[in-house]
Amino acid sequence: MQYRPWRENDRLYTVYTENLGKQTLRAHGILRPKAKLTGVLEPFAEIELYGIPAKHFSKIGGAVIERRFSELRKSLERLNAAIFCCELLARLTKDNVPDRAIYQLLYSTLVWLNEQPPSRLITMSYTIKLIEYLGFGGGAS
Repeated sequence: MQYRPWRENDRLYTVYTENLGKQTLRAHGILRPKAKLTGVLEPFAEIELYGIPAKHFSKIGGAVIERRFSELRKSLERLNAAIFCCELLARLTKDNVPDRAIYQLLYSTLVWLNEQPPSRLITMSYTIKLIEYLGFGGGAS
């Protein structure tokens, strides 16, 4: 979902996984010129990550790209919508609370944004569904 610098050559990645929920993982040495994971750890991709438990943040030991959402980078409107969806998810969810429905919602929204013409209805629908999944929905009583 997002990343930030950590120490001299590392980054902390916040990701949302199907089985573990939101996780913060450390990519050791990712900013070095010959880092092997640099091309793999990119935003807006479905990535299979291999984590190594550590004291503070689990370390990313390996990664394989399953699917790139490459069309998102070709349109500012698509890119903004994808960023909005990921930011909202990062802000509203807690670490280590898995929810497959939320994972599938994010994944299907990114697929839709990647393959269909951009529309504000996509982000509005995503927002409403995410809020409902998190228990904030105002269901009819």
